[in-house]
Amino acid sequence: MAYKAYKYRIYPTQKQAKLINKTIGCVRFVYNALLADAKKQYEETGKSKIKTPASLKTESEWQSQ
Repeated sequence: MAYKAYKYRIYPTQKQAKLINKTIGCVRFVYNALLADAKKQYEETGKSKIKTPASLKTESEWQSQ
């Protein structure tokens, strides 16, 4: 069996780099918020109910644009 790997390098414009950074920042926020909520709920009840990212839309102080 032979494995293949490809390396890519991108050169985004400043506008694209800003959008990439915003996107990654939002993903980190959602992941960390859901993880913290799941850990808190598990410590309180012993069970973990997984929330959806859509539930954060009403809880966060900033709105999606």
